[in-house]
Amino acid sequence: MRLKKLSNDFVKKIAEISAGNLPSAVMEDLLNLIESEIENHFFTRSSESNLLRIIEGMFDRVSFLNECVKYPHYIEILINISVNSNYLTDILVINPEYFYWVVNPST
Repeated sequence: MRLKKLSNDFVKKIAEISAGNLPSAVMEDLLNLIESEIENHFFTRSSESNLLRIIEGMFDRVSFLNECVKYPHYIEILINISVNSNYLTDILVINPEYFYWVVNPST
């Protein structure tokens, strides 16, 4: 079933990850970016789970969430991966550094 907005569980988990280290304005911007992007895709509960797994797999989650707000194309790429490929999601969970290879191939 397609989700129109993020579940409360997802929002709570992101709040736990940020653990008060993200200002509320940044947190709100992040959630708005994600919700605006999921409108463009067939985003399901499984996609939401994939997205959360990718975020939880990052080495420095708070910095990564800050970067997602600073660079909105990160969210676009994350949503596309989480919606379209469990395989790529698994790769990013195991090797989170690969995400930066995708978004910045010069490194």
